[in-house]
Amino acid sequence: MATSAVPLKVLIVDDHEPTAKILMLAMEAAKCQVKAVFNSIAAIEVLDSYVPDIVLLDINMPYMDGYKLCEMLRDDTRLENALFIAQTGWNSDGHRKLSKRAGFHHHLAKPIDIEMLIGIINREIYSARLVESANGSR
Repeated sequence: MATSAVPLKVLIVDDHEPTAKILMLAMEAAKCQVKAVFNSIAAIEVLDSYVPDIVLLDINMPYMDGYKLCEMLRDDTRLENALFIAQTGWNSDGHRKLSKRAGFHHHLAKPIDIEMLIGIINREIYSARLVESANGSR
């Protein structure tokens, strides 16, 4: 997946450890560097040592839900170019609207279709690199 020499950094935040571990294995297989944490507090703390390119957030978590966490993380300037993807069991139109309002770029329902996830990441990263390339050639 990562087309440059530097692998994409992925942060997975999910209080259901088996889900987080499956996503972690899938992202590692796609040649990404991955960290998984199991609650919103740990997600905030890990940013001191790990700044991701992609954030995969569960919505229904203790302490702080994924909507609030996404809003908070989107305000962090270190993550201004990060791709935020909700990965949740909540898949109604209302939940999708809440995800968009919170700042998620994509909303995926569990169980996550790994091929779809990788396709989204490839499209988003490729598009971002095209924009960077075009802006850099001016």
